[in-house]
Amino acid sequence: MTWLLVAICTLVGVTAACALSAGAAALVRLRCGAEPLAQQDPSLAASPWRQLVAGVGVCMRGAGADRRRSELATLAARAAIRDRSGAELLGRCRVHGACAALVGAVLFGCAAGPVGIVVGSSLGVAGFAHAWQAIAAPARRRMRRLRAELPFALDLAALCLQAGGSLTEAMVAVARADDAGPLGAELDGVARETELGRTWNQALEAWQRRLQIPELDHVVGSLVRAQALGAPLAETLAELAENARHRRYAAAETAASEAPARMVGPTVLIVLAAVLLIAGPAVITLMSDTGL
Repeated sequence: MTWLLVAICTLVGVTAACALSAGAAALVRLRCGAEPLAQQDPSLAASPWRQLVAGVGVCMRGAGADRRRSELATLAARAAIRDRSGAELLGRCRVHGACAALVGAVLFGCAAGPVGIVVGSSLGVAGFAHAWQAIAAPARRRMRRLRAELPFALDLAALCLQAGGSLTEAMVAVARADDAGPLGAELDGVARETELGRTWNQALEAWQRRLQIPELDHVVGSLVRAQALGAPLAETLAELAENARHRRYAAAETAASEAPARMVGPTVLIVLAAVLLIAGPAVITLMSDTGL
C-alpha cells in the first residue's frame, strides 16, 4: 500500500510539473508576440519537451534569472554540452525542483500537515541543487583536465612554430595529438572556426569568452598582444607554458598548505565519536547506578 501511495504521488508531481511547464511555454509565446521563438532561444525550435523546458527557463525575467542562465551557459560550454542553452538548462533545474517539491509536499503533507510545506520546500531546493550540480560537476572535472594539459599543449605549439610551422598548423598538431583531451577538443573547435572565415584572434577571444577561466584569459590575451605587436609567437608560447607550469605548482603548494587546516574539523568529529563510543556505556551505567 505504501509503494502504491508513493507511485501515485510521484505521478501527481510529474503531471503537475508538466502542466507548469506547458503554462510557462504558453506564457513565453504570449510575451514573445509575433517574434519567432527560435530567435529568443534555439532550444525553443527543438522537440516539444525541450520547448516546454526552455519555456520554464525563460519565463521568469530579472537580473537573478539572467545571471543563472549565463552561469549555466558557461558551465555547459565547459562541460562540452553543445546542444543545450542556458535557458533550457535552467528550465531543467526548475522542473526537477518543482517535481521534488510537489512529491515531498504530497507525501509529507498528507501525513504531517504543515510539515509537508517545509519538507516540500526543502526537497525542491535539493532537487534544483542536484540538477545544477549534475551540470557543474562534469564542467569542473573537464576544466581541471584542461588546466593540467595546458603547459604541455603550449610547449608542443611552441615546438611546432620553432620548426617552421604556422600558428594554424601548431594548433592543429596540439588538437590531434595522441593524448589530446579536453584542451585538444577545444582547440580543434577553434581551428574549425578559423576555417569558416574567422581570424585566430577572433576565434581565440570567442573561446575565452565562452569558457571564462583565468588561465585561458592570460594565454589568449598574451597571444593576441603578441600577434598585434609582431612578437615571436614561439617564444611567447614557451613563456606561457613556463608560467602555466609555475601557477600549477603554486596552486598545488597552496592546496597542500591548506590541507591540515581543513582536516581539523573531521579529525575532531572522529575523535569525539570515538570518545563517546568508548565512554558512553560507562557513563550510562554510572548514571543508572547512582540514580541520576
